[in-house]
Amino acid sequence: MKVRIISALVLLPIFFFVIIYGGLVTKLAVLIIALISIKEFTNAFAASGIKPTNAILYIITILFLVPSWQNIWSVLPVLLFILVVGESILLIFGKKTVEDISVSILTFVYITVALSSVIVVREASFDFIWYIFIFAWATDTCAYFAGFAFGKHKLMPKVSPKKTIEGAIGGIIGCIIISTVYAYFVHPEYILLIGISSLIGSVISQAGDLFASSFKRKLGVKDYGNLIPGHGGMLDRIDSIIFTAPFTYIVMFIAKLI
Repeated sequence: MKVRIISALVLLPIFFFVIIYGGLVTKLAVLIIALISIKEFTNAFAASGIKPTNAILYIITILFLVPSWQNIWSVLPVLLFILVVGESILLIFGKKTVEDISVSILTFVYITVALSSVIVVREASFDFIWYIFIFAWATDTCAYFAGFAFGKHKLMPKVSPKKTIEGAIGGIIGCIIISTVYAYFVHPEYILLIGISSLIGSVISQAGDLFASSFKRKLGVKDYGNLIPGHGGMLDRIDSIIFTAPFTYIVMFIAKLI
């Protein structure tokens, strides 16, 4: 626990700098996180004999996240098409299996496309970007302490043995409280929307955690890496954010319609 806290304290100033500065700094940070996460995710599969095409994934990810596209998601269909065609050619010539190319495409959507939401939300609204992390980290932190204090009933023991129903409920309650307090001071006109969204966002955050854990259990790995002391790999740290980032974009979009 001590190592986990020290790692968090070291990373927090970098995190705030990246989010507050925005622009190219945020894009490069998201790119680095995406590339590391792709490496960790595909490495987990490689141990089971499945070998996604990392080189193509890296190139497509760089082309997607770095350039100053007028609308980053406008190029997504083109890049996804290039990825599918490239993987299909490798399959046709027997260089890759169906499992290999399936995981490659999953990796791009699961990691690169999801994390691109961070860039889109940051460019659109400085106020809403924080919900990505509030939904994820408030849930995670409150679930941990609620589970530690009251946890008795296992949530999904075959997927994540330490998680409890009491912890999950505590995470939801904590997320709602922290999100609505933030909304009250920053944009009170959206407080009802945020109250409802934080409940859903907390559930989605926990689903992201369990989704990543499901792969780890299936592939027989404890963590996706050991990059961050006390936390595991990069993907272990951002698994919830991968789910809350696209959801926050949806919340922001709804807010603009109100």
